Amino acid sequence: MEKLYQIKEISELLGLTKDTIYFYEKKGFVHPWIDPKNNYRLYNFQNVLELLDVIYYRHLDFSITDIHNLSKNLDPEQMRRLLRDKEKEVRLRIQYEQQLLKKISYIKAIYCEVEKKENICEIKKMPLSYILFESDTKEQFFTHDIKNMTQDQFVLCSCYQRYDLLDDSKKTKNLLALEANVIKKFKMDINLMKERLFGGDNCIYCVKQFKNNKITTEDFIPLREYAQKQEINTADIGYIRELPLTFYWDEKNYYVELFLPIINNC
Repeated sequence: MEKLYQIKEISELLGLTKDTIYFYEKKGFVHPWIDPKNNYRLYNFQNVLELLDVIYYRHLDFSITDIHNLSKNLDPEQMRRLLRDKEKEVRLRIQYEQQLLKKISYIKAIYCEVEKKENICEIKKMPLSYILFESDTKEQFFTHDIKNMTQDQFVLCSCYQRYDLLDDSKKTKNLLALEANVIKKFKMDINLMKERLFGGDNCIYCVKQFKNNKITTEDFIPLREYAQKQEINTADIGYIRELPLTFYWDEKNYYVELFLPIINNC
């Protein structure tokens, strides 16, 4: 006599929940015998094979619709087509995940810089970058210019501010930029023009908390003092790059990188 299994036994045997088995039954993938006396479902070996087929295709990430169509047509060519499509989909997904991992690693490195270098002056190259937009106010970025950016550009771009240090650190320009090495690393499709380049020079560098969303000449004093001790001449123009660690409105965790360009007396 053929052995029959209760749904609890099938659930334990195949590692499927009862709800999942019921779902597959409703989709017509498995056909148990239902005892008319008590409505208990009983499964035979053929039903086990039916469920194993579904498990097999679900582990290949086939959709329920694909599995249903394949079970009705039983067409090997359809199976090959589904495998080709799934292979293409997975490759694109892997490519996306690889790019996502690169983004996360890149941003994580920036945040680690804040933790390690806060209020410590050193000599560092300002990242060579391409200017995407220039404006007099930040509002222009978020109400006009930023709509022209891709999501990758938005996530990976940097917001710089340029200051005239002879005029009580008067802000002269807002710059939205992408580092040249970021564009190369992420293979970003962007129209690059040499005249839009800035940075790449050695600077006196420091990270500090961005209090009250304002920079004054006093904020650059530690950088100038460091330059004096090192007998280094610096420009009268300074740059900051904003580093919001959580949200733009979170002043407690809003930092900036300060760059004071070095003048080479050659």
